[in-house]
Amino acid sequence: MRPWFLLGILLSLIFCMGMPQYAAAEEPVDYGAKLLAVTFDDGPGADTTRLLDALKANNAHVTFFVLGKLAENRPEIVKRAYSEGHQIASHSWNHAKLTSLSTEALQNDLNCTAGVIRNITGQKDVYLRPPYGSYNDTVRAYAGGPIIFWSVDTLDWKYRNVETVKQTILDQAEDGGIILLHDIHPTSVDGFIASLGELKARGYELVTVSELFRRRGVVVENGSVYISAPNRGINLPPLNYDGKEYDESKLDEHWAYEAICFVRKKGLLEGTSETEFSPDKYMRRGMFVTVLARLSGEELPAKAAGFSDIDDNAYYASSVAWAVQHKIVNGEYDAQFGPNEFITREQLCVMLDRYAAYQEEQAKIKKEGVTSFTDEEEISPWARESVTLMVQSNVVNGTTDGAFLPQNYATRAEVSAVLQNYCEQMEHPSLWKQFIFWLFGE
Repeated sequence: MRPWFLLGILLSLIFCMGMPQYAAAEEPVDYGAKLLAVTFDDGPGADTTRLLDALKANNAHVTFFVLGKLAENRPEIVKRAYSEGHQIASHSWNHAKLTSLSTEALQNDLNCTAGVIRNITGQKDVYLRPPYGSYNDTVRAYAGGPIIFWSVDTLDWKYRNVETVKQTILDQAEDGGIILLHDIHPTSVDGFIASLGELKARGYELVTVSELFRRRGVVVENGSVYISAPNRGINLPPLNYDGKEYDESKLDEHWAYEAICFVRKKGLLEGTSETEFSPDKYMRRGMFVTVLARLSGEELPAKAAGFSDIDDNAYYASSVAWAVQHKIVNGEYDAQFGPNEFITREQLCVMLDRYAAYQEEQAKIKKEGVTSFTDEEEISPWARESVTLMVQSNVVNGTTDGAFLPQNYATRAEVSAVLQNYCEQMEHPSLWKQFIFWLFGE
């Protein structure tokens, strides 16, 4: 009689779990930083190395819109700039007015410039700033990346005066702004360097254009034109910020405590140390894939996934290989997976949706939740279907003011709640299969 008695206990426990604790997004993040993107066109030039020295000394980052011809001739400068955290973008091959080129010539110009940048740096995305700010629908169609204009034109090429450049920067700098300069003019370089101390004193953090958009929650699209990214309620932290500290002695007071206990009990997610769970730290992609592999209960491949950024001996190597094998991730970003990158809320939805498809569990998902958000346009096209499914199922929720925050990183607490929601809605068999096997046998 033991099996039926134990089964009764098991069913009672399931019933008593009650309704899941839905994982809501944290409210819109304001990290408190004033962000400014300074850009330099027409280089690399004779003064670019000196500029890089000053940027390094001041822990500042900028974006270089390079000419393909000059980048090809001075690859060491471009490589150094990229390795020190600056963004390399396209300003055409030789400063031609793109709207005057034939379609074939336009394609050749932009493709050659982007190719040189990719060959030197290894970066995939190449933003474009058309010379003279001249563009049309054809340029937009073949841009190959977002088109970046500016909110502040210093006219440094016209005045060529150090004090004028400095004062223009200081007078017109604003949070979320994009400043236009040229590193082929020594007066531009000197004027900018002279402004650095005051910019820092005013609380500005100098970031690349791509980092500006990321931290402001802006999803850029190829061929679209951007001039700035003001703070509209989302002001994310830098990439090396891994989340807030939490007083572990009060873990039982955390909003996700029940979910944390759930994932720990099921062996899905352990603490960051013997005494800490770090609920408000961000979840990394390698860890999330590992959690999904644990959830499956399956034997993992002995061979790693083979990505250039994954060590065969890394704890997540077999889990990533398993996820690729079952099309939960593709990792086709320049043959890299990015295991140490933080997972965004929209990425989490996509991976969990693919996991549900692999487990043939999508049909079980109840679609009862909200169907729209105030920031829908910020959800990447490739993630919209998965986000919709996870939201309608109440596995993942938005904020109290109706936003989803797709580019926000998911915390370990949020992931715990998502896993609990998913498992309880699916009544996930992998969590019970060993017990059931012991109970009834084959």
